[in-house]
Amino acid sequence: MRTVTLIAVTLISIMFAAPVVFAHHLWIEPSNDGDGWAVVRGIIPDRIDPYDPDYIREINAFAADGTAVAIERIDERDRVVFNAGDRVAMATAWSEWGYRVNTTRGKRLMGRVEAENEGLRVMSAFFSTHYAKSLFGPTEAVSEPTGLRFEIIPRKDPTGTKPGHKIEFMVLFDGKPLAETTLYAQNGTETSTNADGIAVVAVPDQPIALLYARHRIDIKGDAKKDYDIFTTFLTFEVNR
Repeated sequence: MRTVTLIAVTLISIMFAAPVVFAHHLWIEPSNDGDGWAVVRGIIPDRIDPYDPDYIREINAFAADGTAVAIERIDERDRVVFNAGDRVAMATAWSEWGYRVNTTRGKRLMGRVEAENEGLRVMSAFFSTHYAKSLFGPTEAVSEPTGLRFEIIPRKDPTGTKPGHKIEFMVLFDGKPLAETTLYAQNGTETSTNADGIAVVAVPDQPIALLYARHRIDIKGDAKKDYDIFTTFLTFEVNR
């Protein structure tokens, strides 16, 4: 009986830990056709996945002096691209991926009712939202909030830094520092923010550095979901 209990606890622990390890990343990069920019979903640097453009709610671009740059959004069949000239030093995007469920058979990309109709046992249901900020060059606005609900803000410009160089990053949610949250890097390191929402992170040894954080808000009295899960990503080029 004890062995069965331990196995069950282990399976549930893996199920709830999996989204941190295997969740998709969201970032912005020059379009692969060399014209404009693309909002990308996948796993940096190994995989790019198609998605429904309707999931991308908003895109913003900024010049080196921090001013907003007008963009032309183009919804393609399986991604979103945008034109903004060659003045883009930083861009942001946010997306709502919708309802998800954790079941005894793993995570499923569907709502609670749909999952139960398929005979799945739902352990929890949640709504997933992603935010992305990508840096392409020095910008005066790098240390200022961009207006994303959830974002990672470098305390100084990290673009072109050497791997291993330590930089302070602040994590904000609803405009306020998020204390005691974990800042993840794609090299597997995890750093907790202090009471002021600041974490000191060594720049990963990757061509494109990725940092991300997650925040959960429990919901009561909603039949569709037990919590909201928010994930925010920051990417920038590294001088290797």
